[in-house]
Amino acid sequence: MTGFDSSPVAAVGRLYSKEGVRGFFTGYWGLALVEYPFNVVEMLLYERLRSLWTRRVARGKELRVWETCVVAAVADGFASAITNPFDVIKVAEIRVKLS
Repeated sequence: MTGFDSSPVAAVGRLYSKEGVRGFFTGYWGLALVEYPFNVVEMLLYERLRSLWTRRVARGKELRVWETCVVAAVADGFASAITNPFDVIKVAEIRVKLS
């Protein structure tokens, strides 16, 4: 949404004058609906996968950087798949508000 205001300060002023302080938190619940469950699932999966990898692959040694990246990527992928319905709801909510 470019071209509406001449500067960020002008955009803040316009938003505040139109919607007040509440305007700065527009979309918070949609974001929370997606991000909070995703972060919880991702962290739980990451910790569990890291523990499994440490025991079975690294045999108790500290994980190397590439191993940590693999574990994090797998956790991220599964968390994205599990929480995708929340993202679909958020996008549908945005579409309704824009139409």
